[in-house]
Amino acid sequence: MLKKKLIYLEILASLLLYGCSPSVKQTQAAAEKTTIEVETTAEAKEPEIPYIEAADSFAGGSGTEEDPYQIATAEQLALMGKVNDDWSQEYNKAYYVLTADIQLNDVGNYENWKETPPEYQWKPVGDSFKGNFDGDGHVISGMYVRSVKDWFGIGLFRELFTGSVSNVKIEKGYLYINDSNTYAGGVIGNIVGNVKVENCSVDMAVCSEVTNGTDCVGGIVGWCQSGAVITECAFHGDISYRDSRGIFGGICGYASRSTIINCETTGSVRVRDEKKYPAFKDYDGRFLYG
Repeated sequence: MLKKKLIYLEILASLLLYGCSPSVKQTQAAAEKTTIEVETTAEAKEPEIPYIEAADSFAGGSGTEEDPYQIATAEQLALMGKVNDDWSQEYNKAYYVLTADIQLNDVGNYENWKETPPEYQWKPVGDSFKGNFDGDGHVISGMYVRSVKDWFGIGLFRELFTGSVSNVKIEKGYLYINDSNTYAGGVIGNIVGNVKVENCSVDMAVCSEVTNGTDCVGGIVGWCQSGAVITECAFHGDISYRDSRGIFGGICGYASRSTIINCETTGSVRVRDEKKYPAFKDYDGRFLYG
């Protein structure tokens, strides 16, 4: 029988906005209750799950600011990732817009995705993306992402050096981390540069099974630095860790030389460590874990 030791702490949501941040501007955060749970657990198996196949064309548009590429299906969203992997400037610096809500998986069994993953996994848009993505208030639901050793970051987008992501809602998403030194965020895994993330909301679960190494997790962005600006974003969900050496935050796991404005986070953090119980400490107004 699994032994569990529960540690319940009431933590201000502002402390969960970013995990470890030497120089971040924070202007507003709502106070919420956060539950931290420590328990033992067993190894998880890794099933083979296919990626969503890309469509042959977008729903419309020419990729300009006035006439962005239009995305109306899961396959067309996958196409955005595919054409950017080719490093073509025609697509890398283009404008994209959602024109409908998109369901990447059936979410009927969402609560059991850890043990029984969905039919498809999402392949994050790669680091060649330098364009602008506008969700136009639409919802992307059923996003399931598993970490890959060759990927530095995971999320809707893997890693961005410039560009913008705005007005997108991610609901019933799931990030599964089984490779050390992974940066994971619901919207973007890793930001290095002048990237703007505006008016995005994420409701998802993050599960880390890493036992040797450190991963960095944020509800919106896993790791951001060098001029990133995150405004009017919100995260609600569950972050679950196995190892005692992780960095996490409700908005950003780690943020440096970045600006976070009017963001909020609610949810729970569950830490499962087979070797020792983790130490929680408050450092300069920021919530650290490790």
